Amino acid sequence: MHSEANIQSFSDELTKLPNRRFFIKHLDDLENERFALLLIDIDHFKKINDTYGHDVGDLVLSDFGEVLSHFCSELSMPARIGGEEFAILIKNTSENQVKKIATDVFNASNKIKINENAFLSISIGGGIKKEAETVKELLKRVDVILYEAKKSGRGKIMWSE
Repeated sequence: MHSEANIQSFSDELTKLPNRRFFIKHLDDLENERFALLLIDIDHFKKINDTYGHDVGDLVLSDFGEVLSHFCSELSMPARIGGEEFAILIKNTSENQVKKIATDVFNASNKIKINENAFLSISIGGGIKKEAETVKELLKRVDVILYEAKKSGRGKIMWSE
């Protein structure tokens, strides 16, 4: 029972992805490493819940979790870090490969149907940890660029250099 409870404490039940607790624990282990970070926010998620109901909102989260699970590998880890907020850590890869992953996530998410006439929209902020940068500084820098993407119209990918 203890082992099962431990596994559940690090997993998000709805999306089947690692949760914020696991993500933060994993981030702490990367303080002295170079890696990329993508922060992802589902656009207008409250409106999805308010317009179509929480059951549709839950289905959107589940479907998006399924999309992100395809990007789980030895070098990358997607996680649900908040209500409609997600992250992907990507180790040992080039900037071009990180940008390709972001584009692939973006394109795959745009195929998720909310209803017959509406498809999912997401915003992504991305960045690569600089040599002298702390994990906390990287998180802040990528978070700022994510909200710049949202503020400037949503449904886009923006990079923090």
